[in-house]
Formats: sequence, C-alpha cells, structure tokens
Amino acid sequence: MDALKELAYPGNFATRHPELHGKVAYLLHEEEVYFTAMKHGPSTINWAEQIIQAICEVEGIDWRTHSFYDVQTVWGFPASHRRLEDFCIDRLVVEDKGYPFVQAWHNVAQSKGWNGMSHVQDDVQDAVPAWVIEAFQGFILKGQIEGSL
Repeated sequence: MDALKELAYPGNFATRHPELHGKVAYLLHEEEVYFTAMKHGPSTINWAEQIIQAICEVEGIDWRTHSFYDVQTVWGFPASHRRLEDFCIDRLVVEDKGYPFVQAWHNVAQSKGWNGMSHVQDDVQDAVPAWVIEAFQGFILKGQIEGSL
C-alpha cells in the first residue's frame, strides 16, 4: 500500500482571512482517491471540488475516471459529542460541468458515534476496504496533528 500524501488547498479566500487554507492527506489507489482533513480549517465538504482538482493536477489524473471518498474525522470536523475514533466515509457524486461539481455525498461507512446514532453498523469492514481504515487510522484513532505523517 502506498503512503499517504499531503496537499494544501485554497480555502476561505473570499473571506476576511485569506491566510486560511486547508490541508488534506490523501491516497490514490487504482481508480479511487481517499482524502481527509489534516487540520481544522476550510471544510472538505465545502471545498471538495478544489480538493479534487488539486489532487488530479498533482497526480496527473482525470477526475472523470476516478471515484473520490471523503474520510471525515473529528480532526477535520470537531464537535463536542464526537470522540477521536469517530469517523464517516462518503463517496462523492461528481458531476461534469466542465469542472468537477460535487452533487452529493453517499455514506459508505461511519462509526456509531459520528452522528450519535446507535443503529449504525458495528462492522465497517463490510462497507469499506480494511486497508482504507488502516491507511487513515492515524486520523481516525489518534486525531493526528498536522505535519506528523
């Protein structure tokens, strides 16, 4: 399995705080790209298109031929009721508008505590490959800090 890579993406450039930017850790595996926020900042949900474009540019891939997954963790989406081990993985539905436009997020796996819901499955291995959980475990299990890949 390849190591996670880091990538900065523009964020909040239209606000009074242009210095704010996001940073993701990502992994390209065949035609799938998984990414997660490395720090609190511009939401990967609100900036998914920019993240997709930045990854594709760096990797030299066409976004139309790949599937993208947002691995959401407490590190990127802090909330008082979530624990460090809580996470959610969404497959992005990307529409072609001459650029990648994220139309929807389809949940493929999440921990019980992500939304405080008790009916969510215990065994995420059925919904997402084990290597994904393993690759991102530093963010899912430890709330890994920026720059510590």
